[in-house]
Amino acid sequence: MYLSRQLTAAEGRYCLTEMELWGLMRVVKKIKHIVDAAPTVIAFTDHSAVVAMAKKTVIANTVSPDRLNMRLVTVSTYLSQFDNLEVVFRPGKIHKIPDVLVGELARLRREDLLHANNSKQQSQFRPHF
Repeated sequence: MYLSRQLTAAEGRYCLTEMELWGLMRVVKKIKHIVDAAPTVIAFTDHSAVVAMAKKTVIANTVSPDRLNMRLVTVSTYLSQFDNLEVVFRPGKIHKIPDVLVGELARLRREDLLHANNSKQQSQFRPHF
């Protein structure tokens, strides 16, 4: 099975943790019928924060509820309904298939930010007649 979709402009501005959780939620939604029927479903991730968020341990320990990120709360709440879903951390260096797309996305975002900052700086110093 192969799932792919281009990020929207808003999704492209998500932090890495939000993107990883959003991706996991999207996959679980697409294969919900399989997740519901299977005794155990194991999802491997190279992002350790996803493990804690999927188990809601980070959200439950938050001292100040007004500081919660609602995107993370929504995804975490959705994933918590699956008792048979186990999210397991596996360091990226031992994955057989490297996460090239995320690395490439991060590189492109850095280049876009640098380009935007350079354009902004150049436009600030132009004389207006």
